[in-house]
Amino acid sequence: MYALKGFLTIDELTSNVKGVVANHGEISTYSETFSRDVGKYSNTTNRGIQLLSFSSKNNGVDATVPDEVATHVLAVFDWLLTESKLATITSSQAALLQALDTQYDGVIMNTDAGVMGQTNSLWFPEWLSWTFIGTENFEIRVWLSDAAFKSQYDEYEIVVIPPVAAVDTLVGTFDAVKAAVASKSVSQLIEQIRVETATNPCTMVLTENYIWTDPLDPANTVSTPWSLVIRGNAGNNPDAIKTVIKSYILTNSSHADTIWDNYIPDIFKSTEFILVPLWTQFAVPNLELAKGVYSPMIQYGEVLNTVKPAFYGYANAHIMAYMTLFDTMYNSIAVAACGSEQNRNAVYSLKAKFSDYICVPSTDADFNRMDTVTQTWVTKMMDLLAVAEDMTQFSDVPVGYSRTIRNGIVYACMSYMDVLYLVITKTSYAAL
Repeated sequence: MYALKGFLTIDELTSNVKGVVANHGEISTYSETFSRDVGKYSNTTNRGIQLLSFSSKNNGVDATVPDEVATHVLAVFDWLLTESKLATITSSQAALLQALDTQYDGVIMNTDAGVMGQTNSLWFPEWLSWTFIGTENFEIRVWLSDAAFKSQYDEYEIVVIPPVAAVDTLVGTFDAVKAAVASKSVSQLIEQIRVETATNPCTMVLTENYIWTDPLDPANTVSTPWSLVIRGNAGNNPDAIKTVIKSYILTNSSHADTIWDNYIPDIFKSTEFILVPLWTQFAVPNLELAKGVYSPMIQYGEVLNTVKPAFYGYANAHIMAYMTLFDTMYNSIAVAACGSEQNRNAVYSLKAKFSDYICVPSTDADFNRMDTVTQTWVTKMMDLLAVAEDMTQFSDVPVGYSRTIRNGIVYACMSYMDVLYLVITKTSYAAL
């Protein structure tokens, strides 16, 4: 099956105001970094519009956009632009899809569209998707809104820049590893990044530090910085990053993952806690002008089966043994939490992790009776709950946080002291 994901630019809609990108038909320089190789397609029949191909795959393998697909897509959007100018297309998404189905009856199917909006008084959807019935069935999704593309485009590329030239150096003695990691200078790292991005700009550069541990003496540790050149917002994802680093190590190493487990366990085994706020339980319901207040009262049997699916990948017996229920100062919401079966030091219970946690506001004198590590975690967790309450699969992700999706469940994520915390979003919880 062939699948295309792209963006459609329309010359006449382009904003020439510095720093301003038109609502539709114009792509930002930031979004253009979402692919290493952006294909550009236009023709003399449909002047003034251009298809940018960000992902073109045939059975999952990168492929050039077939001529019949490019020609068809340009024709569809030329028709859309004409109909919008004639005011045949307005604010109704349903009317747009009906008109599209009628215009291309027998040629397309499975049509869908994003939210309708205006640019220069013309109506357009954020995106269009459909199946083109050509020499075969072609799956097509094309954006017109840069804002929607930034948050919704789900493809990415991650290039790993390791802390040492040869990764097998890390399967060595403490002194050798410490010296090898220390020998890499900042200027060397910058040069590696420059070479990788010289002709193909990237979306972001991140560095994740993972602790190397001496199997013979666990007290001997080295912080190893793994830099990542990422193309596509979706690549800012802790699960994706660890998967790519793990793959890089195993591809470039003569050692098996069972050996690497002993040296950098946080790459090969995720130390994490999943937190499940009871987003649908209210003590005071939402009112027209006032936000509701969540209920801290937990009826164990009522919520148990509801929260289990949120702990995706965790064994039922493990959840039953280690799940912690607690209330918070964030709008009085109650939370269920459980650590991964792979957690280092066998710490699976949040109660064991933060045994001194107390539910008081930070202004209360008793707040300072908690350890400073716990105090900082509480503050960060309150912020993470706020992010998870508003986050959706396609919303913007605030700086300092990330989004990961497991089995269709969306989590807002943050790392604190080398532990990943994943909070299920309100929209995903409602869909369990």
